[in-house]
Amino acid sequence: MTEPPKKPPKLTPWRNSEAKKQLIVDIKKGTIDGWGPKEVHKFRPIYEERTYENFRNNLNNLRKSLKNLQSLADEDDAALARDKALDHLRKNSKPYPQWHGSEAERLLKLDIDNGLHQQGHPSVLQATREEYKPWPRKVFGDHIQQELRARRERPYWMARRAEKEAEKAKKKKKKAKKTKKKPPPEPVA
Repeated sequence: MTEPPKKPPKLTPWRNSEAKKQLIVDIKKGTIDGWGPKEVHKFRPIYEERTYENFRNNLNNLRKSLKNLQSLADEDDAALARDKALDHLRKNSKPYPQWHGSEAERLLKLDIDNGLHQQGHPSVLQATREEYKPWPRKVFGDHIQQELRARRERPYWMARRAEKEAEKAKKKKKKAKKTKKKPPPEPVA
């Protein structure tokens, strides 16, 4: 008796196959740039396991989708670069550094705590530290005034906030009492 012909081993579906993974690597590295589908099909034994027709279609689809993904990534990179440039302009469009979060801001708070701002003109205080020198005299003086004003007004605003929160809590408690249901009266027998 003759043996029936053996069926070729069943291949993994393309979407999960090692051939697809290797093909993606080859495309990304540029190994097969400019090659036709026949050349790519013969390039690796793992590719030759697939029929040429199916492989050619999969190769063309994969090249197209990777090209689209690359163009989207390029657009995202360009948009990110634009946003970073705009963000930098929004943070500080002045020819001197941003004050908020700077070492100079921290040092000024310490100097005000020690009363050094009362020595006279703001330029006197500004001359005491290298960290203060990047800011123009007027801007530095404005930062001194801003810190003094914040220290004067902060207690008022903190008390005001506490009053509002206490009022809210009182209203909430009052509302909870009103919505509390009374048990129904007992029936008289």
